[in-house]
Amino acid sequence: MKYFLIMILSFIYFNSICLAQQLNKPNCAEIFNNLPIIDMQYLANEDPYESLQYENYIYSPYPLIKFSLKLQIPNKTLKPGFYLLTPRTENGYDFVLFKQNGKIQGIVPVYEKQLIYPKDVYNQQPKPKTPLWKKPITGLKKGAIKIMGKKKKPHPLPKYAMDAHFVDGKKYFLMTLYFEEYAYKMLFKVIR
Repeated sequence: MKYFLIMILSFIYFNSICLAQQLNKPNCAEIFNNLPIIDMQYLANEDPYESLQYENYIYSPYPLIKFSLKLQIPNKTLKPGFYLLTPRTENGYDFVLFKQNGKIQGIVPVYEKQLIYPKDVYNQQPKPKTPLWKKPITGLKKGAIKIMGKKKKPHPLPKYAMDAHFVDGKKYFLMTLYFEEYAYKMLFKVIR
């Protein structure tokens, strides 16, 4: 009798979890059809702010991603290849520029922009502890740096992470770009 009761309760519990997951699942077709068409024109398909954004860094501060399939956004198709992702907000729209060789290949609208807590998303590397026998040496290095002056270090790169997966039976591709303190959610239609 106990086992039967436990089985029934576990069945109800797991069904409620599955039902909750189905209710939280986005309706991809509706979201894709309601995405705004961003028809911004850039001179020669070049990002006008690119030189300003790159001037403090050694290399690109934006994430690089490789697609191996054709993806469709509301007004364009992105071909397979490598893309630099640059999140932007202009004219009240949130979007991500997909750039290839410095040229804008697509402007992807963001259907949801969320404020995130960075410590939950980005991994914090633990600082190594200095062994006791190295402490006098590090003290001498710090003293020499104070006397000779500090070298100018490049700015730290912005923190970013990405999460991507197929939804609705691999008809749609959902991508989340975590950049600094925001999460940008984008939806693509997969072309086979």
